[in-house]
Amino acid sequence: MRASRNLALDVIRREKVFRGKEAEIARLIEAGGSSAPQAVSFSENEIADDRLRMMFVCCHPVIPPEAQVALALKTLCGFSVTEISRAFLTSEAAIAKRVTRAKQKIQEAHVPFEIPVGD
Repeated sequence: MRASRNLALDVIRREKVFRGKEAEIARLIEAGGSSAPQAVSFSENEIADDRLRMMFVCCHPVIPPEAQVALALKTLCGFSVTEISRAFLTSEAAIAKRVTRAKQKIQEAHVPFEIPVGD
């Protein structure tokens, strides 16, 4: 009963948030459909967020996608290796190795701690 009640509350909350943002979503869809997507460029002066920089480091193309996700979940979100391994349906040792190898690749490739520019 409690689980069903919580699920119902989640649905109600989700719909309330959606209704609040529905006009903005429609405007974005209309604007995106009528014109080509615009290139977004960031400068060092515009964004001074270390967490965003760390996200770009964790998701660098040098690192395999599975390791990117595991590293981002561990570093940025603070999940434990146990929690990540349950989400990936793998062993804790496998996730620990992925994270360690990803950190080694970042160090070996000298991935800069900065927001990338351009494509």
